[in-house]
Amino acid sequence: QDIAVTVTDVADYAVVRVRGLLQGAYSAKTQLMTDSLRTKNLIPTAQPYAVSAYSYTGTETLGEGRLAVTGNNAVVDWVLVEIRDATTSSTILARKAALLERDGDVIDATTGSIDLSFPALPMGNYFVALRHRNHLGVMTAQAVALSPTPSLVDFTLAATATFGIDARLVSGTKALLWAGDANGDNEIIA
Repeated sequence: QDIAVTVTDVADYAVVRVRGLLQGAYSAKTQLMTDSLRTKNLIPTAQPYAVSAYSYTGTETLGEGRLAVTGNNAVVDWVLVEIRDATTSSTILARKAALLERDGDVIDATTGSIDLSFPALPMGNYFVALRHRNHLGVMTAQAVALSPTPSLVDFTLAATATFGIDARLVSGTKALLWAGDANGDNEIIA
């Protein structure tokens, strides 16, 4: 009798879960972001970070039905998650355009999973950054251990240490990415 054997290779690559809130879309009353771009059909179907400020060439597109989701898991906008070198935090090793939900979860644009996989990136310690096209980006203060078991980087918590001084705006119990970086130069002038 023949026996079929299937061998599954478990890759040792980096997986991360990210949470963040955008000041421009955040409502302190509901502690959620608004999904006005989604309701007005203004969210692009393909990732919008190919412009020179980011020069990201990823091919992520919206998964079917992603914009039909309502409630706390409704899509707010595209974000860019960056994995950076543990020694030189300005060195970007991997990036992924993803979707931000009203409750702050960052999800894979195609699958809707909260687990963002970086198959070309071996498990190890990395800085994790979250960027948005008209908010200042934010990055962890220290390198985070990433493995096939997802690590959570929750930028919505004021207790999450970030790179720089006043890197986020704290509103009540939530930390928000600063609004206003419309031209992508990493500066807000008030």
